[in-house]
Amino acid sequence: MNHGVPEVRGPAWWDRRQIWRPVTASPTRLSERLTHRA
Repeated sequence: MNHGVPEVRGPAWWDRRQIWRPVTASPTRLSERLTHRA
């Protein structure tokens, strides 16, 4: 977690850079984004 946002890291054979990335396809985050837009 980074500032309340979950992050994931891919396995070494798939992700050579091995960096933590925010989870952007979360249904909760997507719905929150739409709520804040309105």
